[in-house]
Amino acid sequence: MKKIFILLLLFSSAFIFVGCPFHGSPEHRRAHRKAIYQDYVEIHKFIDRHFWNYDWDDPYHN
Repeated sequence: MKKIFILLLLFSSAFIFVGCPFHGSPEHRRAHRKAIYQDYVEIHKFIDRHFWNYDWDDPYHN
């Protein structure tokens, strides 16, 4: 229990000191959404390429 509390405290202090939760500008939130969306697209491309052998760059080649 003590380890969990220490990890939670460490995580929350790191999260607070980064400043993201207190930066309320729309541009900053938009940048976060764009980064998350780009990561999602990269994961989707990876799964398509390696599991279904689908190439997004040349879809007619498949």
